[in-house]
Amino acid sequence: MLCHLRSKHLNALANETPTTEHYSAPTGEGRQKELDNALINMIMKDLQTFSIVEDEGFKAFVNKLNSTYVLPTRKTVKTMVRHKYREEKEKAMAHVKNIPSVCLTADMWTSLTMESYLEVTCHYTDSNTELRSVVLGVLKFTKSHTADNIKKALSDLISD
Repeated sequence: MLCHLRSKHLNALANETPTTEHYSAPTGEGRQKELDNALINMIMKDLQTFSIVEDEGFKAFVNKLNSTYVLPTRKTVKTMVRHKYREEKEKAMAHVKNIPSVCLTADMWTSLTMESYLEVTCHYTDSNTELRSVVLGVLKFTKSHTADNIKKALSDLISD
């Protein structure tokens, strides 16, 4: 094809400017939901703030990846995260309630921004004797790290 252009349409080829732009098909409703779900999963997995969707750098990055994708608002992200959390929690609780015995572990850590967190994880073996783990909850721990405060927070997390 390039040979044909060079031999028959040399003037047209000379006037053509090269492009590095890529065509991006409009984001359909199904694709929009798929990308929204991927965004929510990333926010939850990486403990990102809901306001990431308002960050100029993030918006520019997403636009480069897919210029037709419409980022949800911070309020919508908050609603979507709460919905996803309830869904995942119901699935996990339905699965764990049929397990005859479990082991719970707790972990506390401090983030780079000096915020403390408490996490409770449930460990068990499934019907195929495969070791499984599910995070029951993570909460920001704002009180002093006394035994009584940790006990109360653990109790609240487990009973929730």
